[in-house]
Amino acid sequence: MAAGDVQVRIDGLDELLTLARTMSELLGRMAATMATQDDVDAIASRLSGLGSTLGAALSGISDDLAALKAQADAGQQVDLSGVQAAVIALGNQVQAATDLDAEYPPPST
Repeated sequence: MAAGDVQVRIDGLDELLTLARTMSELLGRMAATMATQDDVDAIASRLSGLGSTLGAALSGISDDLAALKAQADAGQQVDLSGVQAAVIALGNQVQAATDLDAEYPPPST
């Protein structure tokens, strides 16, 4: 300290500064957590939309299979086993996504 400088000590100032730094850090963490939660909510929304899209696709494929089966039943030679296996696998994926969605519901607001 230079000659003539005056140093004033305020009781509790250091503790107040420490508290302010801690509060600032906590607010930063809260903001990061909220941003992360917003990201998670957006992903959940996208997964829900994907599940609906996959469900609609599965329904359309099932309709196409029914039409092909009708052709086969009318006497045309058609092997549906590969397509049926693909539809079953797709259905299993849709069910897995549905189960995951049910296991982790979106947070209530």
